[in-house]
Amino acid sequence: MPVQSAIISQCLAQAVQASSRLISSCVDEAVAGLVAAEQQGLTAAQRHELSDACRELLKHKAAWVDHYPRALRSAFEAPAQAPASAPAPLRIDTLTLVGDDQVDQEIAASRLSEQLQTDVAQPLAELDGLMSSLLGLPAVRAEANPLRPAVFARVLRATMADAAQQPAWPALWIRHMAPAMSRELDQLYRLLATQLKQADVHAASYRVVPLRDGPASGHAPLAPAAPAPAQAQAPSSGPARAGGRAPAFAPVGGSGGGSMRPGGSGWAELQPHSISQQLIHEFLQGGSPQGDAALAPAYYDRATRDVEQLESAPDDRPAASDPVSARQYAQTPVVDRPLRAVSTETSLDKDVWGEYAASRRRELVRAHLKQQARDVAQVLGLEVVRKLVNQVAQDPRLLAPVRESIVALEPSLLRLAMVDPRFFSDERHAGRRLVERVAERSLKFNDEFGSQFGDFCDSVAACFNGLNAVPADEVQDAKPFESALATLEASWAAQDEREAAQRSAVLNAVKFAEQRQAEADQIAWELGQRIDILDAPALVQDFLYGPWSLVMAHARLSDPARRIDPGGHGTVVTDLLWSVKREMTLREPARLIEMLPGLLERLRTGLAALGQAPQESDPFFIALEKLHRPVLRLRARKRRVDSDFAPLEPEPHVDEPEPQAAVPATPQQGPWMGRHELDAAGFQDTVPSDVGELRPADGGFGAPAAPADIDATIAAFSEGCWVDLSARRRWLRAQLVWASTKGTLFMFVSHGGQPHSMTRRTCERLLRERLLRPVEMGSAVSHAIEALAPRREREAQAA
Repeated sequence: MPVQSAIISQCLAQAVQASSRLISSCVDEAVAGLVAAEQQGLTAAQRHELSDACRELLKHKAAWVDHYPRALRSAFEAPAQAPASAPAPLRIDTLTLVGDDQVDQEIAASRLSEQLQTDVAQPLAELDGLMSSLLGLPAVRAEANPLRPAVFARVLRATMADAAQQPAWPALWIRHMAPAMSRELDQLYRLLATQLKQADVHAASYRVVPLRDGPASGHAPLAPAAPAPAQAQAPSSGPARAGGRAPAFAPVGGSGGGSMRPGGSGWAELQPHSISQQLIHEFLQGGSPQGDAALAPAYYDRATRDVEQLESAPDDRPAASDPVSARQYAQTPVVDRPLRAVSTETSLDKDVWGEYAASRRRELVRAHLKQQARDVAQVLGLEVVRKLVNQVAQDPRLLAPVRESIVALEPSLLRLAMVDPRFFSDERHAGRRLVERVAERSLKFNDEFGSQFGDFCDSVAACFNGLNAVPADEVQDAKPFESALATLEASWAAQDEREAAQRSAVLNAVKFAEQRQAEADQIAWELGQRIDILDAPALVQDFLYGPWSLVMAHARLSDPARRIDPGGHGTVVTDLLWSVKREMTLREPARLIEMLPGLLERLRTGLAALGQAPQESDPFFIALEKLHRPVLRLRARKRRVDSDFAPLEPEPHVDEPEPQAAVPATPQQGPWMGRHELDAAGFQDTVPSDVGELRPADGGFGAPAAPADIDATIAAFSEGCWVDLSARRRWLRAQLVWASTKGTLFMFVSHGGQPHSMTRRTCERLLRERLLRPVEMGSAVSHAIEALAPRREREAQAA
């Protein structure tokens, strides 16, 4: 046996041996996914269906762990099949012979193969080159790799063929098995690639095919062409390049890596499997400088076949809606609604999105553009749009209608990619900014059934439908997107201006309260340095350090002339302190009697100007009257003696407040606000009117947050961040617009400019009871681009 064949046999045997663990991990992950889906099921029927599928899957685990490796070995040993010829057009009479469940299973297996191809692109690219070398191929041919993901997916589909009681279950199982199979194949491919390189196996390289000068302009006929051998001259098929000559280089038939090396003239076949995650990531980062390489004839043959298949296929139809489930979904609290799946394959509402509601129509736009592509950069640009749109469509931070609108915009973004393939890598580009701003703006809403959100969606739909109506030949630059974005921004600016005017008055009042409190703290400290306050009763000291300091600060800040003591409130302090000195007032009772009416009137007037209700200060005035009572009793006794009106009777004993040591003035933890200020700032909205229904024990919102997590969350608060806030039995999306300098007071504003203010203590309570939940921020497009990075790079960035 040749050395190469022996090495291949060892690789296949190692893959068969690893497949037992692979299928076991897949079943375990699928079981966990089904259990989680069952817990989130909206109806009893859904939950029962998922529970039965889970039990049936567990029943087959042991048999599959034994059968799958044997079936995989048989697939490896089967003779290689010839490349499939172009498929015949679909016929209705043949489609009727296939059951819907079987079609679903085939689609699920096909999607599994595509997902595996994407998830393991980097190690698979390396293994493709090594396997092609072992097979004696002159260049990389990924379809010749016996360990390609499609083989594993096909065997898994066959293993499940007759195992389920319900025909729909295999497709469900396959969907939940995909992540585990991706991880297992990633590990297997990396291990095999490492072992092959240690065995001194060198990967096959790309073939570079020279081109002769082509016609100066126009399109050559698209004639079917077999793969050209190395150093063969290229047929004149495919669109010609401007200037009559193909670019300097492009790889032919490469695998997932997609790296390009300069040298010679050539074209790129750009097989579907060659457009790997690594290649797309490099393209977005400005790599792949040979993106202007021409495309091979085989590429245009495939593009033509794709268009023919899509044109002959029927439009996809949205799944039938269940009114009961839809009603339950709408009635579920917004923070507990399950994420509605949206992707580039989702069928949208035809009444909203018209022609492009059907995923086939959007894919047909992409297929026609691929057919018109002139170079590698355009093809990669189309692929980038497809993948990024799909990634944004799965962003859990965005409401489902917003994600659907991004999917609906795909045709316009694809046309833009033809003239500017790398526009998504430019943060300032109007095409990217349009997607980014719509996603960012949608964070104002958390309920897709809200009326304000409906208005937002209508404006976005009108804008996006207008862009989709622009013919491809009229998209020469980003101007249509600049105009669309300007229109949306103008309407949003008008809304923001109205809300800002409403918010400004409330925010100024809260800021004034904080400034007033700071000024009052300084006044209280200055009062604490007075000699005459040291032996004053504690209740008087508390009054001066608290309410009266606020009265003085309020008068000082409200005075246009900025005087030190407008209203003479400082002189009230001297009179008040003297009036509670018992030994002094008993010596001059007449002075106190004369002073008291004016003193009490000035005290009440100052508190009223501050905004304090009369009943709030009644306890202080009652206590103050007791302090003045000895002088008042002395005055009354003298009057009775002088009048001889009645015999002098002993007066009942009343405990008098004793003077206490001075209490140091301490700054307040938060600014004092009057009732009208509290109401205007939205303090009454921060406490739900029916807390019992919203507490974790009743609402099922999960375990209370830990104190350390609460502190970290509050520390991370910054102006502009979003939260979901429970107020008046509703979950509102609110934005933090202001926080006090001491971090003791926060003001959030929900849609429409409604303020919601709270102290730190209230904020902690709401976080602890899960009635205040931070919303994750960040750019939707940047997040999607990061998700497209190869797994190894993402892990390195995380570390």
